[in-house]
Amino acid sequence: MILEGSSMKINQLNYNFCGSLGPISYFDLNCSGKAELSAISFIPKTGAWTKGNEILQCQAL
Repeated sequence: MILEGSSMKINQLNYNFCGSLGPISYFDLNCSGKAELSAISFIPKTGAWTKGNEILQCQAL
């Protein structure tokens, strides 16, 4: 995963930033207007990343 500006790149896909609610940032290929329904949720402060049932812990390089 690479954060670049307001997008997140994963496996050659570019996810757009859809908004934040509290500490959680949301990303999706096409934002629906409801951030909490986005494909990916990410908490920058802790590095917690969730996509569907997949939960990862990210660390800065």
